[in-house]
Parts: sequence; structure tokens; C-alpha cells
Amino acid sequence: HEIELSVKDAALAAKEDQRLRGRQEHDTELAAKDAELLRARQEKTRQLEKRDEHAARLRREQAQEHEIELSVKDAALAAKEDQRLRGRQEHDTELAAKDAELLRARQEKTRQLEKRDEHAARLRREQAQEHEIELSV
Repeated sequence: HEIELSVKDAALAAKEDQRLRGRQEHDTELAAKDAELLRARQEKTRQLEKRDEHAARLRREQAQEHEIELSVKDAALAAKEDQRLRGRQEHDTELAAKDAELLRARQEKTRQLEKRDEHAARLRREQAQEHEIELSV
């Protein structure tokens, strides 16, 4: 009977360990996906910034070449466009910062879950050992 209980306890512990490994793997995959999304967003932000900087540089060069021809209205439109581009860059930077914070939070949550799961598994093993001792007494 004691052997049967030990076998059952071992099977339950193995099943629980497998479930915990599955959860940890899932959380790790989610964290990896979050990191990839963050990298992609940051790369997109860098590309937009490069494109916007290039466009702004071209506009400045054209403005210098045609400074006499530019009207007050054209200058106001260029300033408005630059403001819009700066707003987009700031928005993309904020989104990237939020993505990074979400990733850090998910990684912290994964670490907490892993600690909790390890603690629970340790308690179950200790309880199983105590139960085996009680059964042997």
C-alpha cells in the first residue's frame, strides 16, 4: 500500500511538474513575442524617424534654394508639417516606452509565477514526504 501511495504521489508530482513546465514555457514564449513586438516597433520607429529626418532635411534644403520664392503661407505649412512629424515621433517613442514597460511587467510576472510554482512544488514534495513518514509510522 505504501508503494502504491508513493507511486501515486510521484505520478501526481510529475504531472504537476509537467504542468508547471508547460506554463513556464508558455509565459516564456509570450515574453519572447512581446520582446519581438517591442523590437519591431522600435525598428519601425527608427525607420519613421530616419524617413522623417530625411524629409525634413530635403524640405530645409529646398527652402534654402527657393527661400526668396517661398511665401509666408508655404513657411507656415512647413512648420505645421514639422510639428506633425515631431508629434508622430513623440507618440511612437511613447508607444515604444509603454511596450518596454509591458515587457518588463510580463517578465516580472513570469518570474513571480515561477517562484510561486517552485514554492508550491516544494511544499507538495514536503507534504508527500511527511505523508510517507506518517504512513511508515
